[in-house]
Amino acid sequence: MLTVDDSPTVRQHLKTTLETAGYHVTQGESGEEGAQIAEVEKFDLLITDLNMPGMDGLEMLTRIRRKVINRDTPAFVLTTQARDSETKARAGLVRVTAWVVKPLNPELLLRGIRLVLS
Repeated sequence: MLTVDDSPTVRQHLKTTLETAGYHVTQGESGEEGAQIAEVEKFDLLITDLNMPGMDGLEMLTRIRRKVINRDTPAFVLTTQARDSETKARAGLVRVTAWVVKPLNPELLLRGIRLVLS
C-alpha cells in the first residue's frame, strides 16, 4: 500500500494501523513524491490526503492514472472537509474509490480496505 500525507502524525498513524493489520506500507510526504513512487512500483491500494502543499491528492492521482502500472489501483482520499461539487467531479475523473474522513477511525479504515481488496 502507498500512503501519502504531508502530516508526519497522520503518516505514522496510517503506518501503525496498516502494519499492525499485516499490510506492507510505503509512504510519501507529498503528492509529488507519491506520484514518483507510484510510477515505478505497483500497489494494491493508494491512500492519499486531499489537501497538501504543491500537488494535492487528486492531482497526484491524475498523474498516477496516466501510467499503466497503477491506473486501476483502488484509491482512498483522506479529508477533513466537505467535498464541493468541483472536488467531487475531479475525484470522479481519477476514480476515487472511497473518501475517508479525518480524524481517522482505524477500525472503519481497515473494514473499508478489506472490502475493497476482497
